[in-house]
Amino acid sequence: MEQTDSQLFVEQQRRDHIIQGAVTTRLRASLSRYGITGWLSYKTRIVDADEEQRVLVIETPVDEQTGQTVAIPPGEHIGISFRRGRAKCSFTTVVSAAGACEQSSTCQRGVIGVDWPDKLQIVQRRVYNRVAPPAGTCVQVYFWPEGEGPSCDAAADVSFNPGRHDASVGRMEDLSAGGVRVISSQRIQPSDRTYVCAFCPRNTDRPLQFEAKLRHIDTLAGEKFALGFQFVGLDATTQGQCRLAHLANVVSGFRQSRARARVRRRHPCERPA
Repeated sequence: MEQTDSQLFVEQQRRDHIIQGAVTTRLRASLSRYGITGWLSYKTRIVDADEEQRVLVIETPVDEQTGQTVAIPPGEHIGISFRRGRAKCSFTTVVSAAGACEQSSTCQRGVIGVDWPDKLQIVQRRVYNRVAPPAGTCVQVYFWPEGEGPSCDAAADVSFNPGRHDASVGRMEDLSAGGVRVISSQRIQPSDRTYVCAFCPRNTDRPLQFEAKLRHIDTLAGEKFALGFQFVGLDATTQGQCRLAHLANVVSGFRQSRARARVRRRHPCERPA
């Protein structure tokens, strides 16, 4: 079933059907792994599968900056994501082996064998469209370089308060399942450095924290800057997938709240259903 914006994991039969379809179409995919500079993402393709042996085969990823293939050792945990219709599918897995491609005419790079995923998550792509917080709501976003403040695991602490730490702060301009735009007086240059972004989307929520990379910065009036953070690593761990499901629900809640506000402005005497 794919009626909801986020579904933590699909049932096994549907999981296998989706994966086999990706293999049949040699679907393009994104591979996430944790490197020296934090979370890294590479393009790959799902090329083969052995359901009996519980092995999935993907192309060896290539570093787009250097053009060199990326060596990923057996035993490393990675995340794989791909588009399917109006949804994004993702799963976590473990590298099992690496070798040469047997079909050089269709796969000119090496291949990597990964374990057949135990779980598959589906998230509707509409939650990757940016939406502003509900009207009249100010959501503060705290951000700091990874390693210089509390880790994302601190989100499990109900009493955690990002404001107690030496973190930069800004106002949330908009949010999606892919990232957050923050208005801040802090000027930061985009780089490969990984940051931690923390915010409470609603007053009753516990802080949500995501590892992110600053992808762009726009200069605004009044010595303000719009910082565009992209969330990373959410498809590489089960904990990340849980955060993604929560985030998708928050984005949907923002969109529904703004839709209700538009209805009230058009029909001030009517109560929305």
